[in-house]
Amino acid sequence: MLQRQKESLFREFCASGRSEKSGIVHCYPSALNTIDELFAVYNPLGISCSVWDIEDEKALKEIFDFLKSQERSPSEQMKSAFPGDRTSYLKHRFCSSAVHKLIDFNEENSTLEKAVRNADSSEDLGSRLEDLLRLKEKKGRDVAVETTQRDGQYLFRHALLKLYGGQCAVTGIRVVPVLRASHISEWAKDTENRLNPANGICLSATFDAAFDRHLISFDCDYRMLLTPALKDYFTNDETRETFEKYEGKRLLLPTDERFLPGQNLLQSHRQKCGL
Repeated sequence: MLQRQKESLFREFCASGRSEKSGIVHCYPSALNTIDELFAVYNPLGISCSVWDIEDEKALKEIFDFLKSQERSPSEQMKSAFPGDRTSYLKHRFCSSAVHKLIDFNEENSTLEKAVRNADSSEDLGSRLEDLLRLKEKKGRDVAVETTQRDGQYLFRHALLKLYGGQCAVTGIRVVPVLRASHISEWAKDTENRLNPANGICLSATFDAAFDRHLISFDCDYRMLLTPALKDYFTNDETRETFEKYEGKRLLLPTDERFLPGQNLLQSHRQKCGL
């Protein structure tokens, strides 16, 4: 996983169980980058790569223990090497907490990869995601409904990004922050298919919005359809070209046919579009 992609997903992972207003969401990724800057100057552990690239839990725990030992009484080497404008990250234990959070993220990512690899079908993968969500709820104990919803939406999104290779199924764009896990059948209404990957398509923001508002859909061969309602907006060349160049184009689908969008779900979506 590329560092930029991993950083985006890690930020979402941190936000999934917290209020979006929490400053922690922004501090943890910055804290990990700060650790990289620190180790470029002062590296008693001999770390030879970015902390983002470390998957081994034992190695990350060694970094965690080192940072914890320095938080209350940092050595002179630590004081001189630590980025001066972010000393509060050490004082307030953001760095060690960020490493601990990265361990949790790597563990969940590994579990998700295993679930994708071992699932018999899209429905089976959905059930495995539900099990993972229940495990997260158990760890969090008394969590608010909105927290569970954010966790569920994050797991669904993370799974779709894996299945679609981190790209928009229409345009091929590979910019994680602008990609959406588009539900074919609405999250709020179709509780049975909330975490079923067959009920999702990875789309960039513009096409996600159009799909969600039933302005575009896809036929039984997964080719894009434009509705008459969308064409009413073709009042300038830019708007027309944005959509017309993809009309009739087949989606960039998961290479694993177990996880293709559900035909019955797409048929229902087309009916709502009047197609």
